[in-house]
Amino acid sequence: MNALANRGWYWLACLLIPVLVTGCGSSSGPRVIPAWGKITYKGEPLEFGTVTFSPVDPNAAVATSAQIVDGRYQTEKGQGISPGTYKVVINVQRIPADLNETSKQKSKPGAVASKELLIPEKYASYKTTDLELDVKASANSVAQDFDLDD
Repeated sequence: MNALANRGWYWLACLLIPVLVTGCGSSSGPRVIPAWGKITYKGEPLEFGTVTFSPVDPNAAVATSAQIVDGRYQTEKGQGISPGTYKVVINVQRIPADLNETSKQKSKPGAVASKELLIPEKYASYKTTDLELDVKASANSVAQDFDLDD
């Protein structure tokens, strides 16, 4: 029985040592701050799309995206934006309604249908967007609205 008891302690130690060494609840990744807001074009909410926050300094943070639904965006739970300066890229595209079956059938296999950009092109590119967001290290959340124009 003594050998069985020693074996039980051995397995208990094998399970507890990794937990004690790594600790509990600490995150080794960068601090992320939840972000949300409204996005409008000429005062009207964008129905759908994607907003991407791309760091100006790619070594300082990683890009984060959120879906635009009914004019609003919100980063997913557990995701967010790290402190830093970001270029804001907004992409709202749809397949044109006049793209008929005949033109679909003539396209090559694997070809992607042409999409129509619903906002000015300057907002859809990191190189041309004039939208920026500065996230302070002291922030607990980021509430930022964007009103796009021509």
